[in-house]
Amino acid sequence: MESITTTEKNKLTSFTNVSNFTNFIGFLQTEDGRILTESCDFTAKRKKLVSRIVLAIAVGIFVLMYLFATPRSMFNSIAYGIIFYLLGSIVTFIFGKIEKSAVNKYFDGRWEYGIKIAEAVSITYGMNYYSFYNGEVFLYSPEMCMLIWVEDGKAIVYKKENIKETNLEHVHLGSSSTSTSKHSGSSYAWTNSYATYKGKTSTTTSTVDHYEWRLDVFSNIMEYPKITLTFSESEEDAAKKIYAILK
Repeated sequence: MESITTTEKNKLTSFTNVSNFTNFIGFLQTEDGRILTESCDFTAKRKKLVSRIVLAIAVGIFVLMYLFATPRSMFNSIAYGIIFYLLGSIVTFIFGKIEKSAVNKYFDGRWEYGIKIAEAVSITYGMNYYSFYNGEVFLYSPEMCMLIWVEDGKAIVYKKENIKETNLEHVHLGSSSTSTSKHSGSSYAWTNSYATYKGKTSTTTSTVDHYEWRLDVFSNIMEYPKITLTFSESEEDAAKKIYAILK
């Protein structure tokens, strides 16, 4: 990959926007971004409205039947209220799935747009890139690195002379345990209705440790002294590759 030219390098300032050095703008400013954002907002509001309507109708049914029902039919008023609430919960769950689908479409659209930005910058400035699903794109080369926030198009640029230190750490996030019990033994019947049991129970506990890789890039830029990138355990190779190039 060809080295970045001095002229191209000088186009980049520490704090900039992708629109200043590419033909792209922030994702939220694009038509797709606006449509997907509106879809997320609409489905979230609709789910909230449906939840409130379901709760209000369930409570209303219960109150009306409680006020006008005879003592003998009191149980029916409670039962009808519970049944309607359960049916309403199913409807709410369906609207929740629709909302989740809209959010996932937004995330996918943002990620794809981030890839387009990364590819354009990569070609122009001779850099590798790594796209995170949280809406960040990191570009890097021996001469510089850049973190882009896809939603608003803002970017922070560290040139080689700005980077003071690079650190890669394997961080322990905690542990989770699972217990499994096994029973063994025998029973002795004294009568048709009585028996004694003699045996033992053994419990096996397995512990799983959870880790992530954390890459810190320190700079001499006072306004933004550090970039932190977080990688899952399965992204170890990517974290180490970036670290090897930047250090």
